[in-house]
Amino acid sequence: MGSQQQQQRELEVTVLSAQDLKNVKLTGGTMDPYCVAWIYPHTKVAGPVNKGGGVNPTWNALVRLVVEETLLEQGSANITVEIYHHSKLSNKLVGTASVPLSDVNAQAKGSKPLSYPVQKKSGQRQGVINVAVKVGKVLSAEEAAKYAAPAVGLPAMAAGGQHYAQQQYRQQQYYPQQQYYPQQYAQSSYYQQAPRRSSMMGGPGMGLGAGLLGGVLLGSALDGGGCGGGCGGGCGC
Repeated sequence: MGSQQQQQRELEVTVLSAQDLKNVKLTGGTMDPYCVAWIYPHTKVAGPVNKGGGVNPTWNALVRLVVEETLLEQGSANITVEIYHHSKLSNKLVGTASVPLSDVNAQAKGSKPLSYPVQKKSGQRQGVINVAVKVGKVLSAEEAAKYAAPAVGLPAMAAGGQHYAQQQYRQQQYYPQQQYYPQQYAQSSYYQQAPRRSSMMGGPGMGLGAGLLGGVLLGSALDGGGCGGGCGGGCGC
């Protein structure tokens, strides 16, 4: 029973097309939509961008997911399909659809197209997405482990979609800056300290001389040769 619960199976999800989506492009032009499909949030898989697809994109893109056999048999989970508009600056969510695993016939050798409503970020429905799901082979432990990695079989994008790839790119640009600025700060601090060491009014050398002079005066005072109260008013001893 334990091994049966751990058994993993591949799902072949073909994202076919969508119709009547909301145009989330701020400039009002034509969207470049792509989809992200997942059952487990840590194993998201993205399909290709349909450049110029607008509100009625067509992908015909195959993405492969993995699911526990028990979840498939019980139909107690969903395939989540997120639609994004891809742009250079950001990737904006168009909407999300849920495909219940209970709609997937584990005994079917093929797959048939199914249509599901697309829910906008506001919670309202607008548009539909068409997908076909085929139950694939049982995976070995080694094969299933590959699906647990953040990036799985992507044709052109990182796991979770192009928006994740851009986040990784921004981090790569950001961390070198963090390393660069401390180097500049260290050089600047060194430059400011150098004049103080050569100044007549301060610096470590002057402090050392003042300490030695103070020690001599204090010794003289203790021997009775001081100025009767120190250097008061200009050290006129």
